[in-house]
Amino acid sequence: ELIALTPILILVLGATALLMTGAWYKLPQPLLVAGITVALAAALAAIWLTPPVEEIAGLFASTPYARFFTLFWAVSAALMLLVSARYVKDRALPAGEFVSLVLYATAGMALLSSATSLIGIFLGLEAFTLAFYILIAFDRRSDLAAEAGLKYLVMGAVATGFMAFGIALLYACSGSFHLPEALQGLEAAGSLRPWGLLGWGLLLVAIGFKISLVPFHLWAPDVYQGAPTPVVSLLAT
Repeated sequence: ELIALTPILILVLGATALLMTGAWYKLPQPLLVAGITVALAAALAAIWLTPPVEEIAGLFASTPYARFFTLFWAVSAALMLLVSARYVKDRALPAGEFVSLVLYATAGMALLSSATSLIGIFLGLEAFTLAFYILIAFDRRSDLAAEAGLKYLVMGAVATGFMAFGIALLYACSGSFHLPEALQGLEAAGSLRPWGLLGWGLLLVAIGFKISLVPFHLWAPDVYQGAPTPVVSLLAT
């Protein structure tokens, strides 16, 4: 399972190393180059490494579908860091923290794309959302960024509550967090079926917020206006 998790481990451990390095080393360009290297290393691991198992801890898949999206998010993060080099330098942003948060968010998005369990969906979604809470308000000298970060934080916390309650209802209805069993349990739930449908509805509300789906899209204009432009590019992706 650790071998199957190699791309995620590269992202997380690389982000942690860059976060610690950035506390002492302040030049942005080498840190950004190191972040791009870590993201591309994770992408190469997703392409070339054949996982020995198809599912990790009953939470995440390591199938070609999951590996494709790990590759997609890692390459997206590398491109985002590449185009943000001048922005970070001009705004004098702390590069170590910036790069590490982008890599943490990338790991969360890769986990979300490979989730096979309701718990896996929750963990992956919150992992990258927590990083985006900080990235959106990263430019502390900008009032717009502070407002955007606060709005995303408050509405994101509400969406997290909807998701957690929806997952609880689905588990009560089906008796399983694993997605195939949860769907089958919903079909055979009998008198509990309405609660299961309500659980899926709450889950849809939470996901609708994350992907800016009408009518849960009202946060998007303010956040896109106030957040740093490179962060918006990754958030929109």
